[in-house]
Amino acid sequence: MARIHASPLKSLRKKSEKTCRNIGTESSILRMAKENPYLCQGFAAFQTPSHAFLVMEFVSGGCLWDQLVKYDDLEMSRVLFYSAEMACGLEFLHSRDITHLDLKPENILLDQKGHIKISDFGLPVRQEPYATWHQRSFKKRSMIRQWTSGLSVSSHVKWPQESPHFMMAMTDKRSSHPPSAMSLRYLIGSV
Repeated sequence: MARIHASPLKSLRKKSEKTCRNIGTESSILRMAKENPYLCQGFAAFQTPSHAFLVMEFVSGGCLWDQLVKYDDLEMSRVLFYSAEMACGLEFLHSRDITHLDLKPENILLDQKGHIKISDFGLPVRQEPYATWHQRSFKKRSMIRQWTSGLSVSSHVKWPQESPHFMMAMTDKRSSHPPSAMSLRYLIGSV
């Protein structure tokens, strides 16, 4: 007897040439994601004259946003676990000169065992090797939300000093200032 597997089907309207290029890039990244356990992978892609469809991996544990709402503040051990897995997934992308431009809790999915899967590669940018963050031009505010603390950021992950907003969002949402690199080192050392 054949087994039936559930898979989400992402439907994308082909509005312009730029949209079609972004769909092609997302499809390519989803295929590449099979090489990394922390990225949501794609199984197939097909299209009609007006739409493209991506068949993606089913991830049953909800998203990081659900965890933040449910638990308000996450335990530091869980924050470090998620951060480490995110760093591994992002380093994989960055090593292939791809920057995820819509990284937010809603796009961090959790599998049934609690491991993360970075998803939604609809706004990726393929970078020139060795280009620094400041040499890149991003027009949308959502693209730079992750790095608002004025840090000099290259395309390589430098965790955890360059993820204060991620750490703050998961540990102390009421704080108006991101934790310093020194306080992050202290927190990580005490876990």
